[in-house]
Amino acid sequence: MTMSVTGEFEQTKSSRLMKFGRASVMGLTLFAVAACSSDDAMEDTATTEVPTYQQPEQPNTAPSGSVDQGYLDYDPRSGYVRDETTSDPATEATQQSLAREAGDLIYFALNSHALSDDTQRTLRRQALWLRQNPQTTVTIEGHCDERGTRDYNLALGDRRANSVRDYLVSLGVQANRIATTSYGKERPIAVCSSEICWSKNRRAMTAVNVMF
Repeated sequence: MTMSVTGEFEQTKSSRLMKFGRASVMGLTLFAVAACSSDDAMEDTATTEVPTYQQPEQPNTAPSGSVDQGYLDYDPRSGYVRDETTSDPATEATQQSLAREAGDLIYFALNSHALSDDTQRTLRRQALWLRQNPQTTVTIEGHCDERGTRDYNLALGDRRANSVRDYLVSLGVQANRIATTSYGKERPIAVCSSEICWSKNRRAMTAVNVMF
């Protein structure tokens, strides 16, 4: 009798161990499947491309500087800024004619208002154009590069403008048709701290006055 009970107990114990083993295997299988799914989800997330924000290009603008806010229509070719309240199509067309036929810009050496041979050739063409257009009056604008104080450059720009006026008068243009002004370093044609820009800013421009 004792042996029979012991045998039943062993059989029951063995049966329970087999059931527990099958349950453990199923549990491990389900855990492995869940882990694989989690890895796939993480991989999908890692490979998802996140869009980046692209900064739009900024439009080209006139050079920064102490340009009066009342002035508009910056001309990158000459650095000339015309007041919108005094500009008109006839004046603009006349300015273009001067620039095309004679040239309306000359350049200077550093700290100088002397006229080089090249600038004198341009001014001789300007004088001829002015004699052929006697109704036109002009203002000579003196400009400088960014180096030096404001006061020094205003004085230098004034000397440059006056040297141009005096030369035009010596070529037969009436003095009362030519005004002068200096902007010093306030209106650069090019903005950078190198000779490439400085040489363009040391200039005088012959600007046609408004035609009424």
